[in-house]
Amino acid sequence: MIEINALEDLPVNESLFDNRVLAREVYKQFELTKLLDLHRGRSDDPLDITPYRWPSYIGPINCQWLSLQGADWLYLEDQPLLKIEQTINWNIAIDDKRYLTFRFSFTRSARNAGNPYRIEHRVPKDNFLGLMHQIMNSLNLELSPEAAARRAQIQAQPGASDKPLLGCTPEQVKEAKHTLYMWSGRGYQEEGKDRDDDHRANPEDVAAFIDERIKPRPLPNSYPPGELLKLSPQSFIEDTQIVQ
Repeated sequence: MIEINALEDLPVNESLFDNRVLAREVYKQFELTKLLDLHRGRSDDPLDITPYRWPSYIGPINCQWLSLQGADWLYLEDQPLLKIEQTINWNIAIDDKRYLTFRFSFTRSARNAGNPYRIEHRVPKDNFLGLMHQIMNSLNLELSPEAAARRAQIQAQPGASDKPLLGCTPEQVKEAKHTLYMWSGRGYQEEGKDRDDDHRANPEDVAAFIDERIKPRPLPNSYPPGELLKLSPQSFIEDTQIVQ
């Protein structure tokens, strides 16, 4: 999916050609579409009627800036915790108040693997990622002469050409580990167990998976890691309740 995101309310002294401004606005959109996607959680205690609200995704993860055909793109991924669909976003400013997003979403399925943790161990995503990179490497995005001149003007300002990164908070990581573990038996039956048994994975294995998943994995033509922007989804944290 290709989207043009227009930010008409952007302050007059800011421009999306400033990489820090672009990263901040991309994060806001990610928060609205992914981090605020909460679902009803549950407890192992049948008497616990607390209306838990758990995150459906963790992210942004593997955020990096890449140079493709002379254009700089802000790349980021999410990791589903309940749903199967996974999304990868490529973002680039095209004028002061608009940026372009190439959004690649894919869904994997397999028998006896009805949750994100199990599907990660059953169905590789190499073919999809290969196709995505073929598409992106074939692009040749050219700004209008006016936009190109404006970009050069903004990028010449102190700090505007830096490559700030987006990431997830320690609180998000903790919540993701618990959520993914609690749903790791959904749509899955372990061999040798009865249907009514607990089919969840070892919580330590789930935690190790999340720790590995959020590690940076530089792609070809990526820039050296920049400063991590200290942005946090406050509304998301306040509205989320996790079983301790």
